[in-house]
Amino acid sequence: MADSIYSELRHERQEIRLVFLNAGQRKDEITASLMVTSLRWAPEYRTPEFEALSYVWGDPLITRPIQLNGQAFQVTENLEAALRRLRHTDRIRIMWIDAICINQRDPREQEHQIGLMRDIFGRCAQCVVWLGEEDDETEKALEALRWMQDDLHVHEWPCFDESEATDDIDQDNTHGVGPALEPLRRFLLRPWFYRTWTFQEFALPRKHEIRCGDFNVPFDLLTESQENFRRHVHSCCGIFPKLLMPEPLMRLMSDVDGSLDRIIYPILRAASSFQRYHPLEFLDLLDENWHRSAAISHDKVYGVIGLAPSWIREAITPDYRLDVAIVYSQSIVAYWQTNPSLRPLVMVGKQNPRSRLPSWVPDWSLIPKYARSRQSGAEMYHLFKSCGPQSPPPVVYDHRTLHVRGINWETVSRLSPAIKWPPNPYVDKGCFATIRSWYELAISYGLPSSSRITATNHLQQRAFWRTMIFDIFIPNPGVEIAGFSPGKAVRASESDYDTLRTEFELVEAQLETGRSPVLLSMIIKVMMANLVRRHFIITDSGCLGMVPLDTRVGDQIFFLANGNMPFVLRPSQETFSPPGSPEAKQVCYTLVGECYLDGLMDGELAAKLRDEAVDVFII
Repeated sequence: MADSIYSELRHERQEIRLVFLNAGQRKDEITASLMVTSLRWAPEYRTPEFEALSYVWGDPLITRPIQLNGQAFQVTENLEAALRRLRHTDRIRIMWIDAICINQRDPREQEHQIGLMRDIFGRCAQCVVWLGEEDDETEKALEALRWMQDDLHVHEWPCFDESEATDDIDQDNTHGVGPALEPLRRFLLRPWFYRTWTFQEFALPRKHEIRCGDFNVPFDLLTESQENFRRHVHSCCGIFPKLLMPEPLMRLMSDVDGSLDRIIYPILRAASSFQRYHPLEFLDLLDENWHRSAAISHDKVYGVIGLAPSWIREAITPDYRLDVAIVYSQSIVAYWQTNPSLRPLVMVGKQNPRSRLPSWVPDWSLIPKYARSRQSGAEMYHLFKSCGPQSPPPVVYDHRTLHVRGINWETVSRLSPAIKWPPNPYVDKGCFATIRSWYELAISYGLPSSSRITATNHLQQRAFWRTMIFDIFIPNPGVEIAGFSPGKAVRASESDYDTLRTEFELVEAQLETGRSPVLLSMIIKVMMANLVRRHFIITDSGCLGMVPLDTRVGDQIFFLANGNMPFVLRPSQETFSPPGSPEAKQVCYTLVGECYLDGLMDGELAAKLRDEAVDVFII
């Protein structure tokens, strides 16, 4: 029945369909009609002003009927609710809605229309966001956002109950701030906030209407509340409450802050860059969208290309017939067309074995369990220049074999115990005991012995503490520091190493008495974020370093051209014959991950790399 509703679109004319949603009261039957028009200007087309709907389909097996072009047409329950709530009572509403405007039974049309998403959402009068139906907690969630928008301290919120700052407070958060934040936490779990396509759909238009049932949610309510609450949580309100509030409430505040940051910051950054005609790097778009889900793995790439620079859109054409491994490989190769940096290799984490991805390609479909912060991931990589820009750029053969130049620096001969995953954002005695064991290991290789880690000016001890924070520091997001952007990673200073040593001793002393530290300094947080899922090593040449959790004895540390950090590679049983040399059998490697080697992160080996580099093949 649906096929008879759709006439074939002429792709060469960039034709699209628009929904004319008829007026009606809440309980009236939903009726609509389709109109074919074009995104190109032409005399035969009179494209009306239209809005574009951004929503989540919901369960495709649960549908409701509407009347489309006089015929019964099935839409998902969530879309039916959106149409019922959003239609005007006195006039037609013209919208572009993917589930209706695209013939879902025509794969070729789907691929072509996806390629037009940039133009559709960029040209629409406004994007209408449908978050879903309201519930009993929606009003409370929006009220909490308004308090944040008003820049109130937490203890100034109208809901605040002084009893919550006592020792006998109900641990279930049945008073005050807890009941105010819990509805907001659940509100921020709505599927729209975590769908791949909504990232692009919201960032492209200049104007938005956000609806949750009958509630309007102004976008500035979200952006201003996120900015204000983050500042309070990481400064004033992040200190006083921690001294008086129970741990569950502290975690709740941290969860809400993290959710707002993950949801609002990437969209705001992408939209701002796009509107200023300075689109984000394609790799940044993929990274910012990583925590969002997609029903089809291909969409983790196709869902953001509308925001990407023109050469990316030309290099990647949506094609769902391709294996997802090829699509993900294409995303990295397209990035390397204009930027030879090996930064994509830093983003590789766990991979789904069924995806059959090369080890150097990030698995965009697998939401990282151990999510890297923006600061400790991409920003940290940019702070180092272990090799710097080199020639030639990376080359990829058959979407699988990566060809770079590099030098094999050392083989991993021993590994220390690793910190796998502490109870974030807190520390425990085991974590600090592991770090203490690393220090004792370092002592056996010449560092000054001490019953406690006391203040000394010994250069080797400085090297140990420098290694513990990867030689970086992140100013507190809630505190302005002259010359630095709050929350943005910078290279550490001599005073930072001294501070870390002192703070480590203070926390260690608290843990040894059985007390959990209430307040953690930013330098301790930086250390723990960098050390999680890492082994401490001392190389045979005496370098201190940190390598990935999956590193094994026998793995090799390489410095690769165009890499800002060294990488751990594992010899493979496979060989590769470069084009033009069928007789040559080159050893292949698999990527384990990036590493830190103290004293070798700022181009110390650049000249050696230029003179002694060899071909390296990674599969």
